[in-house]
Amino acid sequence: SSHTDSVAARERALAAHDALARDLPADLRATGALAARLAAFQQHPEDAAALISQGSSPPVKGLDPAELAAHTVTANILLNLDESVTRN
Repeated sequence: SSHTDSVAARERALAAHDALARDLPADLRATGALAARLAAFQQHPEDAAALISQGSSPPVKGLDPAELAAHTVTANILLNLDESVTRN
């Protein structure tokens, strides 16, 4: 799916070595992790709304809150990986 492809592209962009897959948290290694987060936020739209309302700027109008929340969580996990802030 396009969600899975976009996550895979982000993973490749963060680290250009084969060890990344081994170092990823289990919830990112699992196929469909983004889809699972999306489904959870679709089932609990109040959680999606609460997440995307954090911060000083409001969410962009017209974006699906569940999808935005799912991508936000995924991006947060990716950006907190050691590979995204250090070089080997």
